[in-house]
Amino acid sequence: RKYMGIFYLRETIPVLAKARGKIVLLRRFRAEGQCGIDLSSWTANNANFVHTNENGVTYHIQDIYKVDRKGDNKMAEIKRHFEDAQQSKGVLCMNFLSGTNIPSTPLAFAQNINIRFNLYLASRPSREPLGIIVMDFCNIPAGNIKQILCNNPRKGWMRSKLDNVYDMLFTDNRNNEKDDEGEM
Repeated sequence: RKYMGIFYLRETIPVLAKARGKIVLLRRFRAEGQCGIDLSSWTANNANFVHTNENGVTYHIQDIYKVDRKGDNKMAEIKRHFEDAQQSKGVLCMNFLSGTNIPSTPLAFAQNINIRFNLYLASRPSREPLGIIVMDFCNIPAGNIKQILCNNPRKGWMRSKLDNVYDMLFTDNRNNEKDDEGEM
């Protein structure tokens, strides 16, 4: 009960003002009471799962995690899901970039798919919403997070705000700080 205030527990998709500063819970199990957005009917290893729960929340999830050796099937599903998300106003869209194929490790797969994903984002002519992106090793390749932030739809003033957020989170300023005299 001590930390209940940090969670958004309702079963509806919140507007940003209601979610700001909170962890929005998505659950894949049945529960009584308010325990987050109900995704309990979500099936495993599904490339195109669309469902509307009993609270009227429609979600569209790509979570195919059994992938071919090069990840070509996964990359095709990632792209298709992003294209679908652009047409899905008012729908909770989630696109998982993770995958597995023995003997590949999660890190090896992320190194492959994240670079391909980054190139895909760089080539997109449109800045339509992408939905929620769930990925392993999000800092691979360098600049990946900035590329995602730059693909968010925004007004002109927002670019500098996103750059400031990126710099605050991912730039190591410890070595560049000046002392009171202006010296390094």
